[in-house]
Amino acid sequence: MSLRNAPVTIALVLINVIVYAIDWLSGSRLMAMGAIIPGPVAQGEYYRIVTSGFLHFSPMHILFNMYALTQAGMVVENLWGSVNFILIYVSALLVGGIAAYETTIGTDVATAGASGAIMGLFGALAALGAKVPRLRATLLQWALFPIVATLAVGFTTTGISNADHIGGLIAGAIIGFIVPTPRLRVTGDTV
Repeated sequence: MSLRNAPVTIALVLINVIVYAIDWLSGSRLMAMGAIIPGPVAQGEYYRIVTSGFLHFSPMHILFNMYALTQAGMVVENLWGSVNFILIYVSALLVGGIAAYETTIGTDVATAGASGAIMGLFGALAALGAKVPRLRATLLQWALFPIVATLAVGFTTTGISNADHIGGLIAGAIIGFIVPTPRLRVTGDTV
């Protein structure tokens, strides 16, 4: 697996870092305009479902998410190709964002971060592991620890949207099952 074969992953990391820097320099104006906040979304600001996936609350938030995006994105983009990677990522971002919105209606909680989309990448890897028995152990090893760790932190820490994580995970797993299994080389054979 190589980052050289993952141009969309690299682009997404750069976009997220640039957006974070602009938001930081602007005193969180982008966060105020783009995070999922139930009231504005209910009033028609549906774009927040997408823009929230490019906003982060703190240096640790973006650092952790960009590390996970680099690792998972490189593997998923190398296995599925850039077009299918985008399909998986965007589907997970949208479903995760909608889940975050639906579970915060009636509050003024702001939700932001790329983690729902990233969980979709891990969900796709787990789905591929279920489809390709000869690679099951490797793919599940890559996917299960981050999935379990992320959900555990979400269930034990306030201020984290596990609805976003779970929505993205489910969307990524579904797309991972639907998209035809990519051609993989396994010890000289293709599966």
